[in-house]
Amino acid sequence: MRPLHHDPRFQALYRRMRITQADLDEFHWLHHEMQTMARAAQDMAVDNIGRLDSGVSSLPKAPLPTHEPHTAGVLATRIELAATQTALQQAVMKAEFQRSAGNTSLHLIDGDWDHPRARYDAWHADDHDTRSWLAAQARAYVPRPGADTTLVPCPPLGSIRYPA
Repeated sequence: MRPLHHDPRFQALYRRMRITQADLDEFHWLHHEMQTMARAAQDMAVDNIGRLDSGVSSLPKAPLPTHEPHTAGVLATRIELAATQTALQQAVMKAEFQRSAGNTSLHLIDGDWDHPRARYDAWHADDHDTRSWLAAQARAYVPRPGADTTLVPCPPLGSIRYPA
């Protein structure tokens, strides 16, 4: 939304918006989780280069919060995160199926396939998948006890910085 920050109509609308500290905390988590998922998808693409097994790894996702938020913007951002998670998971699965199919074809064509390396890659991938799934579950949003639920004006435009 940064391009809108200088639009007077957007500024007037933004000044009328209200949010609770509890929802702002969740909003930060939702955006951070989108960035975490994108990095994880990029890392998987790089990590699986040269992987010789025919297994398929999926991209784990942190569970979405289910409590009722105090403002509608959090619900919209939850939907955005769910869509991002689904799109990234589909992209990873497509790449994984292509890699797996290519390895299966090479195995059938090449009689001199490196079976010990393929077994090692499969074991390593299974171990990594388990650790990734556990890490995603551990990233689940937990509301901060005592976070204020009073509606207050949103923070000034551009004052919130998200880590790259």
